[in-house]
Amino acid sequence: MKTKNKTLALLEIAVVLYLLFLVALPAIAAEQTTHEVGAITTTASGDDYVLGIYGNANEDGTIDMRDFTYTARIILWLEDETDLADANYDGEVNVLDMTQIG
Repeated sequence: MKTKNKTLALLEIAVVLYLLFLVALPAIAAEQTTHEVGAITTTASGDDYVLGIYGNANEDGTIDMRDFTYTARIILWLEDETDLADANYDGEVNVLDMTQIG
């Protein structure tokens, strides 16, 4: 019984440390990010950085259902096409990109 209590206590400590790490990680990552593109190095803070992943159609930093909706609006000519809207990277924005996102 004593061994089980020790194991549970260690597990609780590990979970607390893990959660603290998860809380601190975005703050650390948002401070400053450096990206090297060819011979050019750019520095961006968390406030002005756009997630450069295809599928981030509305360029808000997250890939979610808002990107799905934004892609649909691009297809219907209700929004301007963005560089990242081509989620499957086939050269055109269409329903296949919506499938890739959703």
